Amino acid sequence: MRLSIGFGTALTIALLWSGIWFHLKTVRADHIVEAEHTATNFARAFEEHIVRTIKGIDQALLQMRGAYAANPSRFDFEATMRQDEALTDLVIGMSLINRDGVVVWASMASQPDLYLGDREHFRFHADGGADQLFIGKPVVGRISGRLSVLLSRRIVMSDGSFGGVAAISLDPAYLSNFYNAIDIGPAGIVAVFGTDGYLRARPSRGHLELGQDWRQLAVLRAQAQAPNGMVHSVSAVDGVSRIIAYRTLPALPLVVAVAVSQADALAQYEHQKQSVLLAGMILTVLFGALAWLLIRQVAAHAHVEAELRRAKEEAESANIAKSEFLANVSHELRTPLNAVIGFSEVMRDALMGPIDNRYREYAQDIHESGQHLLRLIGDVLDLSKIGAGRLELHDEPVDLAQLVQACHRLLAERARDSKVALEVDIARDLPVLMADPVRLKQIVLNLMSNAVKFTPEGGRVTARAAPDADGGATITIADTGIGMTAQEIVVALEPFRQVDNAMTRRYEGSGLGLPLAKQLTELHGGKLELTSEPGVGTTTRVRLPQRRVLRQVDLVTGAQEARGLAKAGGAERE
Repeated sequence: MRLSIGFGTALTIALLWSGIWFHLKTVRADHIVEAEHTATNFARAFEEHIVRTIKGIDQALLQMRGAYAANPSRFDFEATMRQDEALTDLVIGMSLINRDGVVVWASMASQPDLYLGDREHFRFHADGGADQLFIGKPVVGRISGRLSVLLSRRIVMSDGSFGGVAAISLDPAYLSNFYNAIDIGPAGIVAVFGTDGYLRARPSRGHLELGQDWRQLAVLRAQAQAPNGMVHSVSAVDGVSRIIAYRTLPALPLVVAVAVSQADALAQYEHQKQSVLLAGMILTVLFGALAWLLIRQVAAHAHVEAELRRAKEEAESANIAKSEFLANVSHELRTPLNAVIGFSEVMRDALMGPIDNRYREYAQDIHESGQHLLRLIGDVLDLSKIGAGRLELHDEPVDLAQLVQACHRLLAERARDSKVALEVDIARDLPVLMADPVRLKQIVLNLMSNAVKFTPEGGRVTARAAPDADGGATITIADTGIGMTAQEIVVALEPFRQVDNAMTRRYEGSGLGLPLAKQLTELHGGKLELTSEPGVGTTTRVRLPQRRVLRQVDLVTGAQEARGLAKAGGAERE
């Protein structure tokens, strides 16, 4: 028992911590997924913002180059300046470079005839690059003297020749300030890379430097394989583990990446984890303490259980010994009792010669007393056999209607002498049963004789037999006798006990009829039900199960077997 308690406790604790581990694993996964969704949503939002910003700048570039290409000598510098005012928060400056690489106009003051023909954006357009928006690497502008990202368009003259370059310097701080206004956690980072690996914009709190080649980063290695996606990596720059969502801008050589610190994403989880682990440790201690108390309790009661077990074994041995003793005594009593009954019959019937009538009455009394004692001994013997598990049933087909009628004939005279009406009500569709006819008759006789005995003059006893709704059969014995209370019914069903009240004390009996009928019914797999009310009467029902009912095919098979046995017996006699 103690081993079972220890094993059960260990199993319970193991299941507890398995549940805690599974719960924490699930919650952690949920927080990671939530962080991935957050990063993805921000990446989409920033992608849309960058696309709108660059489209606005590109629109300004297209207008600049169109106006210049139409008539370089009459280019409206003041209108271009007013357009520059609409982009004040975005750009550092605007400029026009002629086909020779010389600045012909700039929104900011510059050196006369400043040469920019060696710049990357000029060389891209001058060397015959496609007519598309060029986004350069962050460089320090020769006009502004500030770090900027050059966006430029090729100027195509009316004859299709190269006419120079229109350029706008985008301020990286604009994007950085915008990103810093979005809360993605203390260690979160938003960055814009070119597909060439160079950083174009980053938040001010980041550790990435503008204008450097960051192609070794995990996010850019992943972007080379798929344009959009998710990366979990530990930064080689600051050692922080991050969840990074990245998106490549459509038709633009830019990649926006939003990185959420895994520690920030799991901050709430870590707090919950501490609470769950604390609760788990408290429960573990409680389970351990409870197991210890139970083991002590088991140890304290071990001696008591052993004593109870010994007492039970002794009681069972005594019960078996009692049953065997009663069986032996009953057997020993039968021999002299049979002699007493036999000799009383000889004297009662004057078989050896005439005797005085008074002695004949004495002989009749002796005979009746002997018969009563013989029945009592039989009941005691039957109870002892049932108690020892040695009473066997000898089943055969039984016509229940004939059996009830036979019991009625045996008790009819006693009922008339007691001035009690004894009636029988047999259903026409009563089935044939497979049962022990002797024991079944004993049940019915015991119940009917009890009903007659405890019914006063002028009363009525009715014996009914009918099929059950569940396919079995029920024998009902109802009387209008003295009746019993619910407590008295319990007493009446116990062997060797009688209901002891003023109404029943005058009726003789051993108190074995009802208990024996109950046990014989249960031996048949049935159930005995008894309902009663003082002064109204008693109803006893013997319910026999469906498996005791013989089907028609069973009856035919039994008849064929009987005929076969009869023929075999005749052949042997011949």
